[in-house]
Amino acid sequence: MPDCVLVDHKRRRVLPFSVNGSNPTFRLRTERIAAAAVRDLDDEVLDLLDVAAAVFYSDSEISRGGDIRSEMGADWHRHLHLTIPVRRPQIWCQPEVQQALTSAVGFLTGDHFEFEFIQADDPAGVAGFLNLDPSEGAFRAEQVIMFSGGLDSFSGALETLATVPGNVILVSHQSAPKVAARQKELAEYLANRFSGRIRHILVPAHRAGTETRDTTQRSRSLLFAAMGSAIACTFGATAVSFFENGIVSHNLPVSPQIVGTMASRTTHPQSLFRLQMLMDLVLRDAPRIRNPYEWMTKTEVIDRISRHSGERMISTAVSCTKVRDQTVLKTHCGSCSQCLDRRFAILNTRLADSDPSSRYETDVLLGARDKTSAVLPVEWTKHHLQIGQLDETEFLARFGTEIGRIVAAYPVDSGQEIFGRVVELHRRQAKIVLQVLKAQVEQNAEALAGKSLPTNSLLVMHLGPSNLMPAVPLPTTPVTLALRCP
Repeated sequence: MPDCVLVDHKRRRVLPFSVNGSNPTFRLRTERIAAAAVRDLDDEVLDLLDVAAAVFYSDSEISRGGDIRSEMGADWHRHLHLTIPVRRPQIWCQPEVQQALTSAVGFLTGDHFEFEFIQADDPAGVAGFLNLDPSEGAFRAEQVIMFSGGLDSFSGALETLATVPGNVILVSHQSAPKVAARQKELAEYLANRFSGRIRHILVPAHRAGTETRDTTQRSRSLLFAAMGSAIACTFGATAVSFFENGIVSHNLPVSPQIVGTMASRTTHPQSLFRLQMLMDLVLRDAPRIRNPYEWMTKTEVIDRISRHSGERMISTAVSCTKVRDQTVLKTHCGSCSQCLDRRFAILNTRLADSDPSSRYETDVLLGARDKTSAVLPVEWTKHHLQIGQLDETEFLARFGTEIGRIVAAYPVDSGQEIFGRVVELHRRQAKIVLQVLKAQVEQNAEALAGKSLPTNSLLVMHLGPSNLMPAVPLPTTPVTLALRCP
């Protein structure tokens, strides 16, 4: 099978690379899928996995630039051309498929991708890996759940198994040993509680021999959707579920510095909408891609865990994005947006003992921070409290572009209805943040009065005069709900 070719137009470089094969630069262990499958993987499925892997590799191979985000991050946008050998070029060369692929990848990454597909003369196969035990019979599942090992995916799997009959396949991207260990522990807990109804498939997908040059990995949703859809097709499942709370999925920018490719769109409604369009074009009987938690806050997600008696596994589920820095004792950094979302949600429930502050490298509210780790927590807190003060006109004025993208992902629904749900969701989150801050002020009143807390802790910085929230500028012209543009 010939190599893929990556052209970096900005730096005028041509980089051949190989997905799988005899000397790969990126490995996607499709035999892990085939070994568990009830039937062989179709060429369309294998091509989809190869294309997704090629995009993911390219995304990590070409750096977006330095740490200085000049001109609102304009230097971070890349122009890449990919030549990919496939088994069924007659599918991938269709204009509507090309459009769907570039649309999905472009939205996920914020970059300009071009694709060229050629005939694979000797495609790598997965024959010989079908090792099902005939005595077990075929394992068929109603849905596939993308299982990251975080609180949201664990809650989704737990709630599904506790409330809906049928079998479930948990699919995990095995990116690092420490992550895989937690994914396995959570899956084993569910398998013991719901005997005979679960199969857990870990799919290794990683670069071979070289370090990642860009760590943003904005294209990972394509890889996850491809893995989930491939497994759904081979097991007869009709749905692929990404469980992620709506606050994280919408990921409204907390400050003007977080723009474009710097704001993750992993489970954004528009991402899932575009990925669904692509899957419908390239797969027969494509499963439905969905996010059942799209209108929930993290607190509401954690309530589901408590409701179904899974509290003791909360400390095993890890939400932090900084995987490389995790240790056995310190599983969370306490500074990324995922840690902030998790900690505020936990403190808003009665489950704080299930997620002790000692597991965080920096105590989210009371720990001392350097300048680098202080910026996002302060801006994140300010952002959510400010949303609680906005009326609908102000909300639309500030987040109109993002709201338009969300609304466009629901073409059969009223734009006004979706806008109302967005506002209501984020107002609930604002109340949660405010309640947690009020409770922390009361609990630490003596330390605050005695000035014994670190001056660079989030709680003290938030209460300081420099963090008083500025008024939101209103538009000079009326804003209307013409919310259909992507």
